[in-house]
Amino acid sequence: TFLCHACDVGKLDIVELLVEKGASLNLQEANLTKEYPLWYAARSGNVSLASFLVDKGAHVRQTNANGTTPLHKAMEVGDRQASVELTELFLADGAEVDAKNRWGNTPAHLAARCNNVDALRVLIARGADITCKNNDGNT
Repeated sequence: TFLCHACDVGKLDIVELLVEKGASLNLQEANLTKEYPLWYAARSGNVSLASFLVDKGAHVRQTNANGTTPLHKAMEVGDRQASVELTELFLADGAEVDAKNRWGNTPAHLAARCNNVDALRVLIARGADITCKNNDGNT
């Protein structure tokens, strides 16, 4: 969708215009992985854009075809401060701290794999189960 593409490249002004004109915040892309606008904003690490989408009603618990949530994608953001801010934003709006994707990975699994210590601390403080095993039996 136009909205997903604008989120993917971080164009907040375009996103604001599209939302103002009625673009759906919770419409999946018609591709194999079925992403949503908020998923793209999380992947890009754009906190302002993600915050705007959440404020306008984007659902933080939506998953793509692989069961990946915006919170999962926030763990992989290279800008660690943005990752922490996204983590706090999504959890404050009701994201599931121990949501599992298709491979059984929780956001904590991804934070550990990406060496994202600061986001992992936030997850643990919010009750993440660090003993949770993924589909390969890894914690």
